[in-house]
Amino acid sequence: MLRKLIAASFVAVLSTSPIAFAQTASSVPPAQAPHQTESQGNEQHQRFCTERYARTAGRLAYLEAKLELTAEQRPLWEKWRDAAISGAEQQRALCRQSPFGSDTRPTIVQRYAHFGQMTAARAQSLQTAQPALEALYQTLSPEQRDVLDRPAREHGHGHGHRHDGDRRHGEQRESD
Repeated sequence: MLRKLIAASFVAVLSTSPIAFAQTASSVPPAQAPHQTESQGNEQHQRFCTERYARTAGRLAYLEAKLELTAEQRPLWEKWRDAAISGAEQQRALCRQSPFGSDTRPTIVQRYAHFGQMTAARAQSLQTAQPALEALYQTLSPEQRDVLDRPAREHGHGHGHRHDGDRRHGEQRESD
């Protein structure tokens, strides 16, 4: 068994040798390689912008179903959801206009300017949605508030980061 593992490792090392890389690299004409990379970078950036928006829309749809809103709560939910979606749409549009993934490499000045615009758009979106969120929150039951108060990662939308102290996945709070 050990011999097979060593042999497989040796084959893997040989297949990734500089000769293999040189042969792969030489199959693409040098004039086309940078253009393809920039085009792929732009496509990847566009997908990133769409993914961020889709995660926001998906999270809101998940929360709406999980909250089991009453008839009284529904208009308040819709007002908050619409404000959140509007902000996410504005951020997606700004994201798509960014200098990243374009045919030229953005300068540090362009990157700072874009990050400033994105941060300002996010702050404006949060400020716009805040009153609607507060009105909705006042009508929620303690159980519904608990659902809404949980960070996104506890709903299965996170990326493995934890910000909840010593609580581990599946552990209950003392108040639960």
